[in-house]
Amino acid sequence: MKKYFLSIICFLIFGQVCHCQCSNPTTVSLTINGVNQACAGTPITFVATPVGEGSSPVFQWYLGTIPVGDNSSTCTIIPSIEDNGKQITATLISSEICNTGMATSNKILLFVRTPETPSVTIDFFLTTESSFCIGDPSYFRATLGSFAGPDVTYQWYINNIPVDKYDGTVTLHPENGDEVYVTMTSSLECIIGSATVQSNSITVEKIDCSIFSLPISGPTLIQSGELNAVYSVPYLIGSTYDWEVAGGTIVKGKNTNSITVDWEEIKIVDPMIPSRPQYSLTLIETNKTNLKHTTILDIGAVTTSISKSLAQSGITLFPNPTTESFNIEMPKSGIAVNYEVFDLTGASVAQGNFISTSTAEKITPNFGAGMYQVVLRYNDVVTCGRLSKVQ
Repeated sequence: MKKYFLSIICFLIFGQVCHCQCSNPTTVSLTINGVNQACAGTPITFVATPVGEGSSPVFQWYLGTIPVGDNSSTCTIIPSIEDNGKQITATLISSEICNTGMATSNKILLFVRTPETPSVTIDFFLTTESSFCIGDPSYFRATLGSFAGPDVTYQWYINNIPVDKYDGTVTLHPENGDEVYVTMTSSLECIIGSATVQSNSITVEKIDCSIFSLPISGPTLIQSGELNAVYSVPYLIGSTYDWEVAGGTIVKGKNTNSITVDWEEIKIVDPMIPSRPQYSLTLIETNKTNLKHTTILDIGAVTTSISKSLAQSGITLFPNPTTESFNIEMPKSGIAVNYEVFDLTGASVAQGNFISTSTAEKITPNFGAGMYQVVLRYNDVVTCGRLSKVQ
């Protein structure tokens, strides 16, 4: 029969280690458990599950080859980044008199990461301006720092009150002087401090846009190729003016509150095709507080092949003023006519086509009371007339 030896201290008899034989030893084994993912500087604990340990076993823990911990079935270490890739093991010496000898545990491979600090900042989105007109929405964007994790959550605040917005880009409606910020919760597990961090705060500036030189005055319905058209805004002390023109050239007053424009000439191949605004003015004004405001004015244009007044062309608009419909009476029958009605801002409010007959053409437009310009195009001729609609 196989014999086992147990090392005991025989001080009473020999004063030295002696070897005794036993035929039915206690089986000794050891299993350890614990997380293998760790943050540098954060304590982690491992737990041993012994078998056959006796009443006073001896445990020894190792980090790599270095003994760590106490003579205990648990071991807590504080790993450093240098411990990444090292193994945790333990040994067990049983106190049973007859046993199978020292047991060595399984190995746990450590993955140690450097803790990171998540961060988030906010700024304005979809605009380069730092102020907004009273009543207009404000657009904000959150930008994550280097350490945030694959999944984050947002909570936006106005004056420390949470709002129902949870995306990285949001549209908010703060008032002048309100403070806006966002909190972000990182999905990282290895972080310094809290997983939820707060962004910088932005104090919103809402301005009364009437402090700018509004509106732009000048002709909004021009003849194609019209020269020396003057546009201006009221002069405001301390303001600067930057004009841009589409479809024309500024010939005077580029950086002042009043400019003179030479409009380019357009070609209308088919006089039955109604014209549309093809020109525009853009004014970027910077006031004395360094705030900016942009105003765009669309310009309507008509062809200048031949231009005649109503009297010259023999055309009659009646009744004028009108309360509802009006009539267009052409001097001859069989003329293909295109008509378009513009309001005083140059916006087209009605249009259509007809073939003239011996009776006047009745037009029933759907627009309110006011002054209008009626533009008639026929046989490569353009005729303009004023129309007044009253209640």
